Amino acid sequence: MRIIRHTQKNFASAIAKLNRRATPPAGVEKIVSNVLANVEKNGDKALLELTKKFDGADFKSAGKLRVTDAELAAAEKSVDSKTKRAIAASQKNVIAFAKKSLRKNWSGKNAQGALVGEMYQPFERVGIYVPGGTAPLVSTSNMTVCLAAAAGCPEIVVTTPPGKDGTLNPALLYALKTAGATEIYKLGGAQAIAALGFGTRTIEPVLKVYGPGNSFVVEAKRQMFGVMAVDLLPGPSEVVVLADSSGKAEFIAADMLAQAEHGPDSVMGFITDSEKLLDDVQTAVRRQIKTLSRQDQLKG
Repeated sequence: MRIIRHTQKNFASAIAKLNRRATPPAGVEKIVSNVLANVEKNGDKALLELTKKFDGADFKSAGKLRVTDAELAAAEKSVDSKTKRAIAASQKNVIAFAKKSLRKNWSGKNAQGALVGEMYQPFERVGIYVPGGTAPLVSTSNMTVCLAAAAGCPEIVVTTPPGKDGTLNPALLYALKTAGATEIYKLGGAQAIAALGFGTRTIEPVLKVYGPGNSFVVEAKRQMFGVMAVDLLPGPSEVVVLADSSGKAEFIAADMLAQAEHGPDSVMGFITDSEKLLDDVQTAVRRQIKTLSRQDQLKG
């Protein structure tokens, strides 16, 4: 953990180095452009070819990309009760928060007596991208699908990259199902974003896409803006925790490590005016990091 103090001479430059601009890495823009054009032109055929090329999964037909009810049932059966309870607790918290923050309809009359107001309607069909790659992100499922469900979206379409054997993590599948996903596809990368936007014979297009991803996914969202709406262009994982002396070191350390294990390009920040809390958080990080399985990512 690197400590930056406001009293040090290079404070301004040290803080400036933390500012990461949302620009695609060299070469990514062209690669993504080619992928999008391929999917737009060749549809399902392109999806199968690109999934084999980038994920190593060889599906014999586009119909195999969609997760079946049997797969969902098998996933539910294989997930242990402790994991199910953790997923349920997380979803309950997220949904409660989401419902509290929903916009409310209102109406009234203006000075001329005309009726004015606003009505908020959920999108009929939304796409959710859930990263896979080095780890199945159950948390992303809860933080996206649950929000769409709370808003009342009737069709929630999820894409997430498969393993080389063409399967998805059971805990992730269980979380997606219980969160409210209505369709789940074993599809990742820029090709998934293209399918959600352009649509294919197998996957109908959505109105808006949500969710994080790697640089190729983010660039695909940038280029597809206009074809469909997008939520935002999230960069590498990062979090900043602001706390005074009342902060709980164990909670702060857990929040930071949850982002750190996403990969070596993740950035975690902790701002405090308490030397004791700073020491306690560093101790908690050292203790908790030993219990985590993704040591390679954390070492980065």
